[in-house]
Amino acid sequence: GADKGFSTTNLQEAGVDESDMVKTNGDYLFIANESDVRIVAATPAESMNVATYVKVEGFIDSIYLYDEKLVILYRPSNGYEDPIVYTDAEKIGVGMPYWIPYQEKTGMLIVDVSNPMSPETIKDIQVDGYLVASRITGGNLHVVTQFMPNLPPLDIWYDGSEEDKEAVTETN
Repeated sequence: GADKGFSTTNLQEAGVDESDMVKTNGDYLFIANESDVRIVAATPAESMNVATYVKVEGFIDSIYLYDEKLVILYRPSNGYEDPIVYTDAEKIGVGMPYWIPYQEKTGMLIVDVSNPMSPETIKDIQVDGYLVASRITGGNLHVVTQFMPNLPPLDIWYDGSEEDKEAVTETN
């Protein structure tokens, strides 16, 4: 039949784009995997194939496609397979939210896909903090991260004397 066009990400709020694992410009699909984004030639449908891909040095969270730019939000590998989290013993001693990985970074890889067959990296940025949320509104990408430093456990015991209480307080 006739060309019916394509739809964008289902939005919760008009004019506010949300990240996703798959985006399209109508001719190409941009599909995020664990560590790369596959660019798939989607038209004609009978000969759909992977045109190329964009590799990321880390683990992809989600992507945006805006104004012929592909933005890949990812967690840099930094030599680790998984985020660093507190152990059970540290959960009580630290006195901080243990579910937030500490010393995490969030990467933002910006790629020009005006020619999807030959994507070109514009910028690769890493900021401190674990990715909490992101949105594009008014042509601007807003990224919210939460940073947790690697803090030593707190000393929570003292012998009951005022001197030891002051020493523990000073140590902490």
